[in-house]
Amino acid sequence: MLYPLAIRQNDHQFVGVLPDFPELTIIAENITDVISQARLTVMTHLLMLYHQGKPLPNGSDISDHLSAQAASKSFLGATWAIISIDAARIKGKKVKLTIELPEPLLTCARHHISALASFDCASPSSSHDLNELIVKALQAYLPSYSQT
Repeated sequence: MLYPLAIRQNDHQFVGVLPDFPELTIIAENITDVISQARLTVMTHLLMLYHQGKPLPNGSDISDHLSAQAASKSFLGATWAIISIDAARIKGKKVKLTIELPEPLLTCARHHISALASFDCASPSSSHDLNELIVKALQAYLPSYSQT
């Protein structure tokens, strides 16, 4: 995920504004620190949104803001940087897990999935839906884990 950062110098400090996150402003003594702090701030903000179950915003293109300069002088004369965030660091990478279930429990789960999705439980895609069922059950059982 790529997010533009507009940087301007005000007196003896640099101010970074993230158009995709208007509520976030970064102030530092130099441009390098603005970029570094912006990356940390965006990462923290995205983690917070993700854990609250809110969608992660897509980054806008710098050219969108450059073409809009005629209408809005908020970014006129700014130096631009791109903040790159790896989505896997927010959402976490998936880990393969092998489990053993009692056969009646697995049969019951497959019947539940079949009733909800109206498809043959023996189909190859049923394992994907079984994974989703297990993830949702764990999320319901562990209320402190509210990721979707």
